[in-house]
Amino acid sequence: MNKSVIVFGPAGCGKTTHASRLSKCFGLDTIVDDADLSTPPAYSENTLYLVRERPPWAPEDDGRIIEFRDAMVLARHAESQAATL
Repeated sequence: MNKSVIVFGPAGCGKTTHASRLSKCFGLDTIVDDADLSTPPAYSENTLYLVRERPPWAPEDDGRIIEFRDAMVLARHAESQAATL
């Protein structure tokens, strides 16, 4: 199954700094920083795409497309769950 995630947020918000943390949280193997997603990508399997703005073609209810601040909330939650095991 193709599992990829797009994380968007403005330049300087921490996407690149936290890319490894986010890819681990989502169980992804590859990171594409500053991806050009002006058109829908042929998603590479298990890839975290980092972009500055929500892609214009992206539906609002697509759970694979996450704003950076929300992605960090998910990462912190996953880390706290792992720490209690």
